Amino acid sequence: MFGRELMYIFTHKSISLTGTGLLLGILLFETFSTSRAWCNSLCPSGGALSLIGTKRLWHIKMNKERCIYCSRCNDACPYYIDPMKLATEEDFDWTKCDNCGLCRDVCPKGAISYVIGRRK
Repeated sequence: MFGRELMYIFTHKSISLTGTGLLLGILLFETFSTSRAWCNSLCPSGGALSLIGTKRLWHIKMNKERCIYCSRCNDACPYYIDPMKLATEEDFDWTKCDNCGLCRDVCPKGAISYVIGRRK
């Protein structure tokens, strides 16, 4: 949407009030609510991508034997979905995980890795 508004400015030498208002609304919503509230709750693209994400073949996996339950992966997750649930066999919300790898990067024991194949 931001790109469309920039194009509109350069081609028509004016701004779209609807687009600009919507962008400002999203900015204010993000400023005064929790982190990533738009992405986690309202974004239509995020909703479609989360449905696709439940069937992806490339995903993170937790090696339960290597996990020391330090919670660093939970702290690093930008979507607050607690990757350590993979070690404790609790329900993990695969619809919100976008495979960013931040949990894997902060794991001191290398318990989180990427794998290819269906989740079990």
